[in-house]
Amino acid sequence: MTRWLALSAAALFAYAAAGSAAEAADPVAISTGNTGGLYHAAGEAICKAIAARSPTSVSNCSVLVSRGSMANILALDGVKVPFAIVQSDVQYNVVTGGGLFATLGPDSNLRSVFSLHGEAFTVLVRAGSGLASIADLKTKKFSAGRIGTGTREAAEALFNVLGWSPEDRKNLVDVAVGEQSAALCAGQVDAIAYLIGHPSPIVTAATEACPVELLPVPKEAVDGLTKKLLYYRPATISAGTYKGNNKPIPTVGLRSAVVTRAEVPDRVVLDVVAAVFGNLQSIRDAAPAFAGLIPAEMSTQGLIAPLHPAALQYFRAQGLPTPSIEIAPATGSAIDENAGGLKSGLKIDPKLSAPVANQGTSQPVQKPAHNSVPVGPGNKWELQTGTRDLNDPALSGSPSLPDADGNFRLRVPAP
Repeated sequence: MTRWLALSAAALFAYAAAGSAAEAADPVAISTGNTGGLYHAAGEAICKAIAARSPTSVSNCSVLVSRGSMANILALDGVKVPFAIVQSDVQYNVVTGGGLFATLGPDSNLRSVFSLHGEAFTVLVRAGSGLASIADLKTKKFSAGRIGTGTREAAEALFNVLGWSPEDRKNLVDVAVGEQSAALCAGQVDAIAYLIGHPSPIVTAATEACPVELLPVPKEAVDGLTKKLLYYRPATISAGTYKGNNKPIPTVGLRSAVVTRAEVPDRVVLDVVAAVFGNLQSIRDAAPAFAGLIPAEMSTQGLIAPLHPAALQYFRAQGLPTPSIEIAPATGSAIDENAGGLKSGLKIDPKLSAPVANQGTSQPVQKPAHNSVPVGPGNKWELQTGTRDLNDPALSGSPSLPDADGNFRLRVPAP
């Protein structure tokens, strides 16, 4: 008994991995996005990290091309496609049965694994157009993403906060992502939008196709949206990221994440998580937008669905924080949109919408709730506010990058 109690967390994981290797290897497929996009690049980087891990129960990791988050979540299953990359708003709608998932109802079997890069709502107009803000785009020909895409969902949410009427939106047009910059340069549309991580090859190409400018989202719209919907955060596209982008562009953003199903075996999820976090630098090197990935954010940010037990086990063993968002069934009381903005019939406990620290200490206070995911360990993290600066060596030591997560972060204190 003493021998077992003396095993370290690392030894336990080594033991689990050795046991997994003795079992039949599991093929893994990750549904991502279009080739050349960040989701596809992330999927390829994850597969490479899995291939480099030994021993592992995972074999034949493959990356599937798709139209993005919505297609990924619909393709997700426990066997053929056990992993997918989706936006946090899609997670939210799946878990709550909201948005385009209203007819399907809530899905209690979706599980978070870890988050990836942040994504910012990015609006481009032709230089010299006289358009200064997204608020100026009423009745303009605006390609705000095709219906059913994450970009369109974010655009419609912003329009609602701005109080736009159906008449104000009458000139919204559906242009494919790959055709948007050409349509803008040709004057076929007045503005285009992407919900995307930065720096982005797609946005770079758009800014080089013809002179363009990036438009800010008004602060009142950002504040209104982040107050109403828990998965949105203030975001900033840093000055100099793109040609003609000479000053910081305030906007709103969310987070991309890897998700799975509850029925996917623990050994498979554990091996995927351990491969990614154990070889994180290779993921960061896969694209400039990934360079600022931080373990303590990947284990917390944008994870609306409950964590898969194997991911939770790994994060606890590594001393990483875990999400504190708690979605609970409604108790019949009135819905308070300030508490998270869930649709009628569900609510979020406002006391659990963010980690809470006792006065003078980093020890979190965790309240039990339905679908609760404990915050922990208290002596391993601290809650911080303020714009994230990736030049801070205490975080990652990576070069300065656009902050697509806004003014909230979790940081593991130095030993």
